[in-house]
Amino acid sequence: MNDIEFAQSVSPELAGLYAQAKDLAFVTPGYALTHLRSFAAVFCDEIEPSAKADSNIANKIVMVRNAQGSSRKVLSALNTLRDSGNKAAHPEEYPPGTLDFPSVVTEGLYLARELLEYLYWLKTGSSAAPEYEVIEPTLHIQRDLSYRAIFEEDAQSRYTLGVYFKEKADREKSDYGLHRVDDGYGGAGMPSREAIDQAMHWFKCAAESDHPGARYEYGAYLFRLKDNPDGTISRRYDRGRGERYVWWACQAGHADAQAMMGDFFFNGTEHLDSDYERAREHYQEAAEQSHPRALAQLGRMHELGLGGPKDLKKAFECSLKAAESGFPQAQYHLYALHRQGDSFVGDHSTALHWLTAAADQRHPDAMMALAGLIADKKVANRSFADAQHFYEQCINTPHLRIRALYAYANLVATHSEDLLELESARHCISQCAEEIQANPNYHHSLSGCNRINRVLLNKQAAAMSREFPHFRFQFGAAEPAQGASDYTGPKVGRNDPCPCGKGAKYKHCCMR
Repeated sequence: MNDIEFAQSVSPELAGLYAQAKDLAFVTPGYALTHLRSFAAVFCDEIEPSAKADSNIANKIVMVRNAQGSSRKVLSALNTLRDSGNKAAHPEEYPPGTLDFPSVVTEGLYLARELLEYLYWLKTGSSAAPEYEVIEPTLHIQRDLSYRAIFEEDAQSRYTLGVYFKEKADREKSDYGLHRVDDGYGGAGMPSREAIDQAMHWFKCAAESDHPGARYEYGAYLFRLKDNPDGTISRRYDRGRGERYVWWACQAGHADAQAMMGDFFFNGTEHLDSDYERAREHYQEAAEQSHPRALAQLGRMHELGLGGPKDLKKAFECSLKAAESGFPQAQYHLYALHRQGDSFVGDHSTALHWLTAAADQRHPDAMMALAGLIADKKVANRSFADAQHFYEQCINTPHLRIRALYAYANLVATHSEDLLELESARHCISQCAEEIQANPNYHHSLSGCNRINRVLLNKQAAAMSREFPHFRFQFGAAEPAQGASDYTGPKVGRNDPCPCGKGAKYKHCCMR
């Protein structure tokens, strides 16, 4: 008996989803994970029949959790399959390089087999499942897909080939520095260009057969096309076509398309005016299918009263569902609600749990906030090195760059004696001071840049003396950042308050 035959003996419906996921794992691991998410939903229906009436997988898992006899191991497997499926369905919401679909789908197939064995035990009462052989997936599925797509003109096969080539294009894209302006993929002759062109060919073919997923993928690609900066090429017409394809997919009940239509009406487009009421309607439609980003957006609209009445309870409920699905934006939003005094979020430890979950998925604002808490010694079992790492991760995020450069340098100046770290921090504070010149919102931090630089210089000199005790080193004085004037008032005593206004004694502050 092999694993497919064993699954068939337990549940034909689950066996079909498991076999599909296994076939696709070798070719399109991300797409395979969405099938395993469907596997988890059907498993919930098998365990708890009342779950069939609810299409929301998060609610289904709650029903299984509340059912008598459900184990922690089963719940963990269901949550993992749900979360990995959500990530595979919305990879654009996660930082590049953080999603390793091939290894995740291998774990997912293993968890699916464990769930099948658990269901076998429930149905038969036997403590041990029969022995079966796990057959390794092969490339035959790609040949079969190609045959059905070309000669049978099968829409689902064409869509699956589109997914295969799009996943390939996304993998190849990060390996090249030169990208086309309109879609961000490589230029002519590059692997990512060939792959994305193939993907759009197959999506378009499937869309012409009214396949909702293909209509969404092709429409979303067209809508995101950008004009040339010099104005020589306009993609406005293509973007309009993209909106129509997304609308057709939305009408067919495709959750991603419903969420994107919500974005269209929330932000407005070249062809559609902003309409918060219609945006809320489309987000609600997608949220009913457990779409995590739609849930997060709907939560924000309830919180701010956009497109309908303000309702903090609903805002929390939507954000919680999205956060439980592993969506980092919603996880960070729960922490933000707690900081604003929202009573629904619970105590500080609960809010910190969601902040940590978002930061561990490299959500920039969450990493910045968590680093600050660690630096202030408000997070147990976290070191200053963890805070430094988070600050470093935020430096390349435009809206956080100045704050991250400043905070990183300040943390190193306060807690590190390492020569390389001190040199890195000096470079950061120099960059910070330069960029502050062009940003009036941060001019108040210029004096702090000078203070940090002086501390780093002194520490660097001391570190060099320790490292090379038989040599003398002379470091140049730190040049004040332009715009930061030195103190010219009356002489200040060592124990007097520092004139910089930070509240510390002069000897512990700018005198250093």
